[in-house]
Amino acid sequence: LGARILWLVTAVAWLFMGASLLSFDLADAPSHVAWPQNPTPQNWCGVTGAHAAYYTLRFVGAPVWVMMLGVGVALALPVAGKRVGHVAVRLVGMVMMVASLAALAAIATPLGGAIPDLPGGLLGAVISSELLARFGVVGGILWSLLGLGIGAVVALDRWLVTVPRWLYQTSRPTASRVGKKAAEVTVAVAGAGAGAAARGSRWAVGALWAGV
Repeated sequence: LGARILWLVTAVAWLFMGASLLSFDLADAPSHVAWPQNPTPQNWCGVTGAHAAYYTLRFVGAPVWVMMLGVGVALALPVAGKRVGHVAVRLVGMVMMVASLAALAAIATPLGGAIPDLPGGLLGAVISSELLARFGVVGGILWSLLGLGIGAVVALDRWLVTVPRWLYQTSRPTASRVGKKAAEVTVAVAGAGAGAAARGSRWAVGALWAGV
């Protein structure tokens, strides 16, 4: 019973956070960017949603959606009868992925983001500034990608192999059918072309003999 209640509370919080982020309005309080602010929050989840979305995006930026995706998968697996193991370890991996993506976003698109100039939030700004100071742009990108890869291995574990294998095995029959149809069409076109060429040759020979 306790596990079900925990799952339900987490699912509701996840939905609330997702709706708050999707409906984020830069002019809602407590935004520091727009003035005057909206007299009434435009966020779907009201004042609380506006605050939650603003501070989340200000801290971590768009990479928060990676965490949202991970939590969504963790919530969906028990519904499908699957068990999520090593939750704490996977959470560490997700945090590594989010931090690496935040730094990568700050390096690659320093002027972008839902909040201007904070594409990776304050977290990305701090990490990227340290990476750029020590390794430059290329080195900072490489270190960010390395952190992203390590985080993915820690968070996803065997799914990094299982999902691509499943996609490959699923796509093989389709690719085989497409290849077979393409071969049949090629043979048919080649046959039609050969037939037309043969008829053209016979006509040319007949015309030559008639001229003689």
